[in-house]
Amino acid sequence: MAENEEFLGDGLYASFDGWHIKLRAPRLMSGTQFDANGVVEHEVYLELGFGGTLGHFLGYVDRCLNLADARKTTAEKAQSRMLDEKIGGGDRD
Repeated sequence: MAENEEFLGDGLYASFDGWHIKLRAPRLMSGTQFDANGVVEHEVYLELGFGGTLGHFLGYVDRCLNLADARKTTAEKAQSRMLDEKIGGGDRD
């Protein structure tokens, strides 16, 4: 474990070496290459800066959040319409 490594949850750790953000997900595995403790180290390095992998990843996260918001809004509208139909309300859009 790196000195500045932080546990993010769900078996995921993050650290920063001054150049990259390293995401590490150790997994217990058999039948593959692993360390002396039987752990496989899955690691991803996200590069900082314009055009770096961190920027692309954050753009992806933003698109996912926007999609989740759009789906939530659509579901809320559908639920509101169903409630209006049950209680005999008028148009709400």
